[in-house]
Amino acid sequence: MKSRLIVLILLGCSLLANHSYAALEDVTQHNNIVYFLYSTPNKIVRYDTSQKAFIEDITLTKVPTAFSVDDNFVYVGSHREVNAISLADSSTHFLRNASNDVSAITNSSQKIHIKDGNTLISISKSDYNDTNNFSLW
Repeated sequence: MKSRLIVLILLGCSLLANHSYAALEDVTQHNNIVYFLYSTPNKIVRYDTSQKAFIEDITLTKVPTAFSVDDNFVYVGSHREVNAISLADSSTHFLRNASNDVSAITNSSQKIHIKDGNTLISISKSDYNDTNNFSLW
């Protein structure tokens, strides 16, 4: 009996020792889907609350620092780089390089808003070229 308990404890410890744990950076919900932003490994895990099931992960090529979601895209900051990742096919569209690490991203119906150091940058969703910069101080 005692040996069985020891075997079970050792088995449990070995299972836990071989697991790698990702760092959860941020969580957001859009419609009925919850998005979990992880680094190491760099990915976005999606959970559909209406279906009560996980959806295929979105793999990220760089370490994420911020993200936001709308109906069509996930906007991801990776230090100074900002990309839009299509929810339909996971294709990546480069938006811009910031002057500093991107620490926050949000979006409205027509714009993406990025915190670049002490500046808020608003980028038009229609062409990604029309931008406005606002000092936060």
